[in-house]
Amino acid sequence: MAHPASLVISLPLEYTAFCLRHQELYHRYGRVRLRHEAASRNAVAAALGDLALNWDGALRSACLPAVAWRLLRARVQAAARASDPRPPDTLHRAWPADQADALILRYRLSLTTDQSAQLMGVDPAVIATHLRTALRDLPR
Repeated sequence: MAHPASLVISLPLEYTAFCLRHQELYHRYGRVRLRHEAASRNAVAAALGDLALNWDGALRSACLPAVAWRLLRARVQAAARASDPRPPDTLHRAWPADQADALILRYRLSLTTDQSAQLMGVDPAVIATHLRTALRDLPR
């Protein structure tokens, strides 16, 4: 019996490098948001799959990391809603998504403002503003 030819998928080297550079922090973010290892891994894999399907468009975008972050957030939010319609973490219940993500990256993952900005694909001043605003709005 003849075996069918194997399907070989070749991904661009730049895509592979992007994934290798970002996937661990994406997983850490997903674990904080979803509080479940397998759900986090699935959400990150799906987001990176979405990025692979739109790689050429993402490269042409104004900011590749911002595109990837939006895809990741959407997959994590979808996974969270699948298990519970309310956000599983209190930060996303209390603040807008960008502020909550900035808080997670800075205070739960211990990233610097610059590292958080690079991961989310925004200017460091945007992260600083999100953090300042969120901390100012904390109940006293």
